[in-house]
Amino acid sequence: MQISVRRLFHDLRTNLRPRELFYWTLGNGVHWGLRLTMRVQLYGMAEYYGPPASATLIIATHKRDWDPILFASQSYYHRGWLAPDGRRVGFAGRADMWDRGFLATVVGYRNWPDWAQRLLDATSFAPIANRMRAHPILRVPEFTLRQYARMLFKEEGDVPLSDILSVETLSAFARRADALQARHQRQAAAQQPAAFRLSDVLGWEYRALTSRPVRASHLTPARYQQMREWLRATIDAQLDTLARSLDSGDTLWFAPEGAVTLDGRVMRLRGGLHALLARVRPDTRCLPSNVTYDFMTNKHRMTACLAVGPELSGLRDLERSAQTLRVAQALARQTTVTMSQLASARLLALLDEQCYQFDPKVQAPIMLAQARRLVERGAWVQRDLLTERDLRRRLRAFVAYAERQHLLVADEEDGYLICAKAMEGSSSRYWENPVRYCANELATLEAALQLARSITAPLPALGAAPAPEDEAKPSDQMVADASAAG
Repeated sequence: MQISVRRLFHDLRTNLRPRELFYWTLGNGVHWGLRLTMRVQLYGMAEYYGPPASATLIIATHKRDWDPILFASQSYYHRGWLAPDGRRVGFAGRADMWDRGFLATVVGYRNWPDWAQRLLDATSFAPIANRMRAHPILRVPEFTLRQYARMLFKEEGDVPLSDILSVETLSAFARRADALQARHQRQAAAQQPAAFRLSDVLGWEYRALTSRPVRASHLTPARYQQMREWLRATIDAQLDTLARSLDSGDTLWFAPEGAVTLDGRVMRLRGGLHALLARVRPDTRCLPSNVTYDFMTNKHRMTACLAVGPELSGLRDLERSAQTLRVAQALARQTTVTMSQLASARLLALLDEQCYQFDPKVQAPIMLAQARRLVERGAWVQRDLLTERDLRRRLRAFVAYAERQHLLVADEEDGYLICAKAMEGSSSRYWENPVRYCANELATLEAALQLARSITAPLPALGAAPAPEDEAKPSDQMVADASAAG
């Protein structure tokens, strides 16, 4: 690609402005940090996202916390670091990101020391989120007592908790106060529930209680109805803000599932997408996007596969149920087929057949045929899964991972025994049951391809994946390459 020096100079001059400098610096840090810690592969970025548009809404899955900034950095430099795209990407983020203590919530999942969590509980992430072009969006099922208490404290002052909470919830706070007094060996009488005020329970000591999502049983009936009306008004205002960002020509990353995917499937899409599409400008381009993480075949560098699909036209004219089905199907279709998925699905298939022997020499041709069949059906498939030599190399890397995780045990016949107990748990979270998580990703993709084939004519093949950190070729060329490789 021919690079214009004038264009590079213009981009540098733009990004050195105070308003843009933080975003540009952070984007570069993320871009190079990802290149050092993982291999990033792009699918359809130049073909579907590359062409200019008046406004673009990226409808995305959400599998890791860093998905939005991964998309923002990779889309800006999808043609290479010396050929920046120039379009800024904003994203809709969980509303508690703007609350003091959000960072403590994040590290709490990773069991950081108590002193570190308490320090972060007094820290606000809001200034960084604002400069990252983030926009808050409330998630009603996860709206916590702490968020509600802070909202009331700001609007009504330090009101008594007895005017807000139910008797049962007040009793829980009273028991917590008794426990705190006993822990610190205080001689003073325990504080009565009626004396509690909002300021008394906003500290760290009551965090375990206030971090619970608000339910009707937690509040008085009048307060619960008032909260519901406030939530509706707040979400409407937030959706208007998102629509205005698209009206200004920005690209907006939006995850309609509303939370991080825990089991590899596309979760139920929430109503925010339907409400947002009703507000955006008519010429807004809607693109489905999916990030697939191949984390079983690289010991030190995970592979992130970022796929962007063709535009979803006519979404605004569909009923909500039809709109949800079409978007969910499009999100699933952007799943990239990886060795983690193919091998995990084979392990579970063998267990279903009550076969506990895994022979890589026998399984490799089966997985190769499946990868080529998925290409023909229209799926993105990593290029090195379409030749026998490369697939066997990737399969060896998967077997090494499975041995480290005690999923496979070598036997005396150059094969492996499958440890069924390690995969039979009810959890499908990628850190608890990675095999079932990856198998769910592949099953969701295949179901979406089958549904699309049953509704419409045969789908054109999107094609195989590009070489690592390279852009995808046109679809017909990829299919030809795959056929030649066979």
